[in-house]
Amino acid sequence: MACAVLHRFRAPHFLFLALFSCCAAVSGNLFGQEAASWSVSTIAGSAGQTGTADANGAGARFNGLRGIAVDSAGQIFVADTFNHTIRKVNTSGDVTTFAGTPGTSGSADGTGTAAQFDSPAGLAIDAAGNLFVADMVNHTIRKITPTGVVTTLAGSAGNPGSDDGTGASARFQNPVGVAVDGSGNIYVADSGNSVIRKVTSAGTVSTLAGTAGETGPTDGSGSQARFYSPYGVAVDGSGIIYVADTFNHTIRQISSSGAVTTLAGSAGQSGFADATAGSARFSGPSAIAVDLSGKLYVTESANHTVRTISNGSVLTIAGAAGSDGSINGDGTTARFNGPQGVAVSASGSVFVSDTLNSTVRKLTRSSTPTPPPTPTPGGDENSSRLSNLSVRTRSGTGDQTLIAGFIISGTGSKQLLIRGTGPTLSNFGVSSYLADPKLELYTGSSPIASNDSWTASASRTAITSAGGDKLGAYAVDPKDAMLWSSLSSGLYTAQITGSGGGVALVEVFDEDAADAPTKLTNVSARTQVGSGENILIAGFIISGNSPMRVMIRACGPTLSNFGVNGLLQDPKLQLFQGTTPIAENNNWGTAQNLTEILAANGNKLGEYTLSPNDAVLLVTLQPGAYTAQVSGVNDTTGVALVEVNAL
Repeated sequence: MACAVLHRFRAPHFLFLALFSCCAAVSGNLFGQEAASWSVSTIAGSAGQTGTADANGAGARFNGLRGIAVDSAGQIFVADTFNHTIRKVNTSGDVTTFAGTPGTSGSADGTGTAAQFDSPAGLAIDAAGNLFVADMVNHTIRKITPTGVVTTLAGSAGNPGSDDGTGASARFQNPVGVAVDGSGNIYVADSGNSVIRKVTSAGTVSTLAGTAGETGPTDGSGSQARFYSPYGVAVDGSGIIYVADTFNHTIRQISSSGAVTTLAGSAGQSGFADATAGSARFSGPSAIAVDLSGKLYVTESANHTVRTISNGSVLTIAGAAGSDGSINGDGTTARFNGPQGVAVSASGSVFVSDTLNSTVRKLTRSSTPTPPPTPTPGGDENSSRLSNLSVRTRSGTGDQTLIAGFIISGTGSKQLLIRGTGPTLSNFGVSSYLADPKLELYTGSSPIASNDSWTASASRTAITSAGGDKLGAYAVDPKDAMLWSSLSSGLYTAQITGSGGGVALVEVFDEDAADAPTKLTNVSARTQVGSGENILIAGFIISGNSPMRVMIRACGPTLSNFGVNGLLQDPKLQLFQGTTPIAENNNWGTAQNLTEILAANGNKLGEYTLSPNDAVLLVTLQPGAYTAQVSGVNDTTGVALVEVNAL
């Protein structure tokens, strides 16, 4: 396994990738083209036919579906609200009752059909396959293990309220939406209280934003903000929470510090308009999901549509406002009837609970376009490759410096835009950002270039032309750093430093055409891994039209062979597409495909065999955007290396 080694710091480095905000705003003349590129089908149930029947495809029956979730294997779970059950749809379209007693409401904990629910609404699934249910009329949050064991995590059945607390001492009032982050925290749209709640994996409930019983559209921090019966909630890989604020007809955003802002729509203005931010209009947005690129998917029950939001721009991808029905076809001709649930799978398919049709619908792209990054690479995508790469974590000094590396393979030179961002991250809810980052590029131990203010760069015109002056919808702060570099094949490293330390984002953008003779083949980063917003969040884009085999590793103890101190002793590696978990590993020797890993030398870091505590994933991925999260088992901290290799 090749690896780039920065001898100056006596440690291996390859660059890592994380797509922080890869979707560019879509202009109005592309709206119809976007909808036409989506295909809608019905995978379970028959429109207008209600019931409880378990069967395949159209033979199955539901009654008022609401929440929907999809696991890493592509299995779908739906909250069959009026049947008081949770149903499972496997990849062959077979529908079974996973938990709950069909047609019988109640609050009993138990296994499978011995358990009871009362009008279950929102669903979310974690990396381990546990389902979380907003049991709406019971005013509780329930948990279902992969084997179907149902327990009550928080709240007390039949006892509405707004009290914070642990387990049964907490109170909710008609919770509708639920989401779960990579650390196992659950977020609840507590609709009857018009607040957003947080539930830890241990069942401790707190109010994250809003004030119970007080409605309104006010943006603000924590309890100063106001919502109006929010139905939907989602959380992205960086901890930003998104809310479908149903009766305000808006989409809201909550930063990691609890600051609430309005992302799209205008409070109190019900309607339909594809536009940007406050000029867009919704009518009863009911559910929301988010993928890695930051793109949001919204089901809109009153308009009977599925919408997306990218960098504040709202676009309809399926359905027609004011026209209900159950038609399959492309996005422009498809029809829904009051859809109230949405989820995004690892492969990029979108699943919708078509509530009043009592069916499960699937949206797929007619083709698989490459998610456009902030700086847009030229050329057509003809073969798959690693293209846009980044990592976000805390940068310190010494062994805790954020050091990223990459390998360029092939002949000729490659044009890259390399960016080190600190202050601009405040727009994404990051409070402890690196105030004044300095970006330095090396080959071996020889410095090539450096920058500590991109506006002072001699390549400022080229950077701006490539879109490097924007991070998503936000202008890059003058204190952030960028390099515009043409590099030949070889091993390179970049380091981000700055006084005082803080969270920083480093990105590498391939600015060449897809058929360029040089490619990025191996990327990684080494830095301090903390907890909360200081875990190591990395992401990458696979561009092209064919699957790619990728090796991902998270190394802690093995770095002792390279003279690195203060190591993360037991790293955990999780891979996501959007918020959907794809794979996870804690100790590489326990991997199910261990034989393949050994055959690919995945157990080696240079000449050294990996420590048993290090983590490895060997996966085949479709083109798209992905993130990997490296954290410490039991919230431990320390220095770790994360690496992605295109095989």
